Amino acid sequence: MLKKAIAIIVAQVVLFLALVGLFELQMGQEKNELIMRSSMVALFYANPAHSYPKSYRREFLDPGYSGPQAMFGNPFSVKNASEMGSGNFSEFAVILKEDVDKAADPHLKHAFYYPQANKVQQYKDSVAINLPLYREGDKEPYGLIRIEHNLRNLPRDIFYKNLLSYGLIELFFNGFLIALLFGLFKKPKETVVYLEKGYLKEYALGALKLHHKILGQIIDDHNDPAEKKDSPEITDPAVLKFDPQARRRDNKL
Repeated sequence: MLKKAIAIIVAQVVLFLALVGLFELQMGQEKNELIMRSSMVALFYANPAHSYPKSYRREFLDPGYSGPQAMFGNPFSVKNASEMGSGNFSEFAVILKEDVDKAADPHLKHAFYYPQANKVQQYKDSVAINLPLYREGDKEPYGLIRIEHNLRNLPRDIFYKNLLSYGLIELFFNGFLIALLFGLFKKPKETVVYLEKGYLKEYALGALKLHHKILGQIIDDHNDPAEKKDSPEITDPAVLKFDPQARRRDNKL
């Protein structure tokens, strides 16, 4: 029983670590896909043939997966204000140079003045994709395309989005574990032979009698080998013994 308990605890720890590793991998993949999609959008709007006359910002809401019920519904449908508060906000912004200089955000200024090193910025719970804006013939950017995502609820979304998969993994793993434990720690079934009934009793008694007879003959043969005679004594009453003395008496008569 103790061995089974230890094996179950170790297996659950291994399962937990595997699920945590899978969760971290999914978070990394989700973040990379978000960065890739945002970079494509930024490239589309950073067309040098089009010049932006002023700065502007626009926010977008992603309701995400606020609970287990989101797995069975439309994650982009917003029904009440509470879902708005628990959603993920993203911001698309076109920021010109004069507004960058006025801003108090150091991340924004680093993205504008050092564009090569700050194409993707990750800080706190946010990730920002930055792409400088150029006019035709200019060597210095006049503005910046910036797409910023709030990742505060990303772990929650990943968890509820894949909750069904985690449950299935745990179910199949524990089922396999139970079958394995019962197979490894199962006691061999003892074979009990009941000799007091039927054919087995008769067979066993006959075998014992035969063994007893054979052993008795072996013991008799080895008790006194000097008393053995050259020819076995005939004990059958139907056979007459030959007596040489009787023949001599007949000749005298």
